[in-house]
Amino acid sequence: MRIVNAYTVVPNEIKPGDVMLFTIKAMVMHQDDDDKLVYRLYRCPWDGDADNLVPQGHQIANMEDVCKVLFPSLALVGRPG
Repeated sequence: MRIVNAYTVVPNEIKPGDVMLFTIKAMVMHQDDDDKLVYRLYRCPWDGDADNLVPQGHQIANMEDVCKVLFPSLALVGRPG
């Protein structure tokens, strides 16, 4: 088993058994009028990310689905915003 950086691994160097690591950040922005926590999910930047234009990283598409899998407690009380 080999641990690789999912952001920088060269595609043709990925091997069976590799474990890919990445960082996802959940930011709770505010609470809405229905008492739901409004959140955003970001893929955190890494060294050498030439497209990194914002310090928190790039916003993730399909936030609701990703939140249910990675942050289930937040998904119960929040919504993407």
